[in-house]
Amino acid sequence: MTAQHRQLILSGGIHHAFNHTSALLVPLGEQHGLATSIVVHPDAAFEALDEASVQLFVVNALFWEMEGAKYDEFRADWQFCVSPEQAACLDRFIARGGKLLGLHTASICFSDLPAWSRYLGGHWRWPESFHPPIETLSVNPTRAGEALGLQAFEIEDELYCSLHRDSDAAPLMAASNTDGAEEVVVWRKEHGEARSAYSALGHDVSSVRQQISCGLLPTLYEWLLGGVSGAV
Repeated sequence: MTAQHRQLILSGGIHHAFNHTSALLVPLGEQHGLATSIVVHPDAAFEALDEASVQLFVVNALFWEMEGAKYDEFRADWQFCVSPEQAACLDRFIARGGKLLGLHTASICFSDLPAWSRYLGGHWRWPESFHPPIETLSVNPTRAGEALGLQAFEIEDELYCSLHRDSDAAPLMAASNTDGAEEVVVWRKEHGEARSAYSALGHDVSSVRQQISCGLLPTLYEWLLGGVSGAV
């Protein structure tokens, strides 16, 4: 009896409707023959990464150290620090060629684990990184993005500014606002047989829907999973 390959989605955190946006990703996995498991706590996610059926790990969540007084009211429920055992689970997942997709706040997650930034291809830098309020953004492909078939679109979202991006994380799309600020918002990275992709967009349901309808997220899924079949 064969077991079906899965995408594992970590979903949850403050200030975002993660339960609704994560549900929109289920059909994208189905198009590649993947079942979907959605977990709402990092403990469950890291434990599941050791299961051979997990081919894609999607982080659509906001779990980190939560340093600073502004997070005092949330820390007891939402603070998370990665244990050495959990870090090893992630290392093994990447070592076996696992695929990783980070959306929006994934760059903030696991701030105490340098390997997370290395695998994702970048991270939110405290206190340099920031974002203006939600606004209309013009999103345009780079040459690498055009080579994947990505096309320009407009979206209502937050523009993540001054993120760290690794030099070997290839920029796929850049977004600009009406003030003229421009930032790389989509990139990809390869780690041997493992692959990762990140979109800084995705604050709410309308943003994730727009990324699907314009072809951005389907293209990232295709790049990540093109060689993955549906059965173990």
